Amino acid sequence: NKSDKRPSDYMRRFYYDSIIFNRDMLQFLVRKVGVGQIMMATDYPHGERDPLGFIKGTRGISAKDKARILGGNAARLFRISA
Repeated sequence: NKSDKRPSDYMRRFYYDSIIFNRDMLQFLVRKVGVGQIMMATDYPHGERDPLGFIKGTRGISAKDKARILGGNAARLFRISA
């Protein structure tokens, strides 16, 4: 069964965490898979000092989209009212 889709066509079906340690990569991920597929995560205290500040300080992502990453997407996925 050969699929007509490329592997990259499936990327928007997955969810991604924000532990990527590079703001340029976070911007890239938003562009590549959409902000609705990214959720705030942390590996604190193993390398991250301020995971919230990392997301909040990333340029090129709107305040509304940052709010989605920081909790809105998880609330939607897990059907938790905010």
